Amino acid sequence: MLLPCLGVLLRLRRAARRVRALALVLAVGAGAAGSAQLATGGAEPPGRMVVAADGLHLRTCPDTACGSLGVLSRGTEVAVREARGVWVRVGAPADAACAGGESGLVQTGRRACRPDNGIENGRVAPWVHSGHLAPAPGGTGASVR
Repeated sequence: MLLPCLGVLLRLRRAARRVRALALVLAVGAGAAGSAQLATGGAEPPGRMVVAADGLHLRTCPDTACGSLGVLSRGTEVAVREARGVWVRVGAPADAACAGGESGLVQTGRRACRPDNGIENGRVAPWVHSGHLAPAPGGTGASVR
């Protein structure tokens, strides 16, 4: 009796992780409300951009070694909030669903809820490589490469 219940609970936990990750991806695509200031001097963000590649990973921090929160499809519109070199933050910080020192939102790669993985105080903000973004049609997006 206990074993089948445990299996169901594990499947429900995995499904909840996918739902949270999907909600984060949808919030990014919709340009979720949040800080719209660049980290450098408080200038206006570069604006709205569109994903110009297939399968662009949302990372927990601005590095390919960081965990992936999911993948954005070509044509998805994002609101750029901060730029660091060739990386841009495209969403406001959100709950990273940390449990047991690991994020329930990370789908692949490093799951550690640690600052060196972009997760601080249980919060994470998604980053993408700007080389896979283009200005949104009719928008105010500027190249951030």
